Amino acid sequence: MKDKKRDNMIEKIVSCPACGSTDLKREVKTQSALLTLGPRFQFDEVIYECNMCKEKGDFTAETDANFTLAEKSAQESAVRNMIDSLKGHMTLVNFERVFELPIRTSTRWKSGDFSAASMALLRTVTTYPWITEVAEHKFDPMFARQVIIREAAKALGEALSKQGPNIDIVLENDPNAYIAHIQIAKTSSSTDQLINSRSNNELVGT
Repeated sequence: MKDKKRDNMIEKIVSCPACGSTDLKREVKTQSALLTLGPRFQFDEVIYECNMCKEKGDFTAETDANFTLAEKSAQESAVRNMIDSLKGHMTLVNFERVFELPIRTSTRWKSGDFSAASMALLRTVTTYPWITEVAEHKFDPMFARQVIIREAAKALGEALSKQGPNIDIVLENDPNAYIAHIQIAKTSSSTDQLINSRSNNELVGT
């Protein structure tokens, strides 16, 4: 037991994988990476250079270990933030119900017990909050199309409004088609008054 403790205290000797020399120079650089829908995190990049053959590289895989540790910490922060953001439009109990997740799944995720699939779901819901409506309707294809068209019309209206005129897109309920009328409020250059007009163009989907 004493020998094992003593061995653990001895610094690991690193050698060049090309020539076997232990005459190495070690350099540490701080690097950063951005987590998808998460914070930027920093990690130490470790590079060894052999003074004998000039071989360079991370001979001990320290960089990978440092990156993984820093990434995990950033992921934990991102998961907590995304779960907290869900509370703005639905309860966590409802979130677990509509996606058919086990009870207290979100609590486990916040405590650090999550997977890549967990993060993928949270990123999807964060980017497309309306997906929870689709989940509530058991991912019914017809309902999903209606929601997608509604959100597309909303996004189109917001984008066009930024260009100048006010855009109002009205969706009509039709069991056989999706119809959207575009209503534009233009500013007259001569009278500087708003004139409402209904576009003859229709966005139709079947």
